[in-house]
Amino acid sequence: MSSKESKIRESTREKNDRLLIAVRLKKTIIYIENILENFPHKYIEIKALISNSLYEMLESVYLANKGFEKEKNKNLSIIKLQMIDFYLMLSYKKNLIGKKKFEGISKHLEEISKMLYSWKNYNEESR
Repeated sequence: MSSKESKIRESTREKNDRLLIAVRLKKTIIYIENILENFPHKYIEIKALISNSLYEMLESVYLANKGFEKEKNKNLSIIKLQMIDFYLMLSYKKNLIGKKKFEGISKHLEEISKMLYSWKNYNEESR
């Protein structure tokens, strides 16, 4: 890889890291993935649903930010967040995660929710 290609990649990475929703979502993914490691094998489907939804939400955020079906991807991000919230509530009720971990995850998701809705509303107002 040439020096020029390396600089272009670094520049693209820096621009993506300026998207606060994505930065916050990445931190949340890492936090939740650590918690999911302790899920019993019996509940591997719930674990997979949570994990897949997190990564799909991050992908939707990046797509919306790049202008690809912007409104659709923003709405999809919000829907994925709601599904993750449901899967985690289900996990809590089945005692797969403890109260403190559930509350910690909820704080992360609440912050992301506020950011997503603000982002969505800002773009709707600027039309």
